[in-house]
Amino acid sequence: MQWHARCMKYDKKNDCRGVIVHKPVVTVGVPAYNAEKYLVPALESLLNQTLTDFELVISDNASTDGTAAICQEFANADPRVSYIRQPKNLGGPRNWNFLAAHASAPYFKWAAANDVCAPTLIERGVAALEANPGAVLAHGDSALIDSEGEEIERYADPLDAGAGDAAYRFQRVLETLGLNNAQNGVIRRTGLARTHLEGIYSAGDVTFVAELALFGRFVKIPELLFYRRVAADASTLGMSAADIGEFNNPGARRRRSQDTLAQSIDLVRRVWTSPLGYRDRLRLSTYLLRRLYWERNALWAELWPWQTGRQP
Repeated sequence: MQWHARCMKYDKKNDCRGVIVHKPVVTVGVPAYNAEKYLVPALESLLNQTLTDFELVISDNASTDGTAAICQEFANADPRVSYIRQPKNLGGPRNWNFLAAHASAPYFKWAAANDVCAPTLIERGVAALEANPGAVLAHGDSALIDSEGEEIERYADPLDAGAGDAAYRFQRVLETLGLNNAQNGVIRRTGLARTHLEGIYSAGDVTFVAELALFGRFVKIPELLFYRRVAADASTLGMSAADIGEFNNPGARRRRSQDTLAQSIDLVRRVWTSPLGYRDRLRLSTYLLRRLYWERNALWAELWPWQTGRQP
């Protein structure tokens, strides 16, 4: 029997009466913005996955290059692909959050429009979460690639959130997360739905991953599954603070960055809205205050840049 993956309502051209509507196992969300240079290999690596039972949703953040044409071509060629074009640039974090908020499958995966996934990434991730009911994220080893897709180096990921209680895992994420490649793994949607998603500031993705650890363990798959592109035109790693601010929150009229303070406040808020007991909330709040003290130089530079030689 054939089925329509997106038979949402009846009409004369697409009669879905009596048809079984299939719900995929995984929703893959691809946030894209002016991504034409690397978008084709990124999408091809997803559509060539060994686990094929997924829907792929692209959210185009009002791109001004050829991204829309590429997305539409893939959507026309494969019924698993849906294309959404945002009416304006929401900023990177809001576009990522949009995809997560509209996911419907039991498992979810973000896939940046610049990166490449190994063919078995989704299959291995789903299998790891099925085998570990208490886990919320499964991620593999990763490598860094250049603009040509050539491997630069294997990334030795220090992230450690596979054991311990919720408060311990939260703290370990903040202390061991380097490059946030783990977020490109497979996430259990019930855990994802309990978070506040990404914060709208620099390192808002780190805040999300730390909060996700409150709801379950992370499973590390000892297999190279993810290739992160670190070319200058495909990564925020080489951006200036002003450019990162524009990427995160386009058009914001802030005179200066206050990301250290924003993240600290947001982390405390997420701790106190979590299901943790009072003692664990207090314990983590104390830890976060100490962490802010350790980052006091960055905080001082943000709040009083004229006293540190930084431009406001």
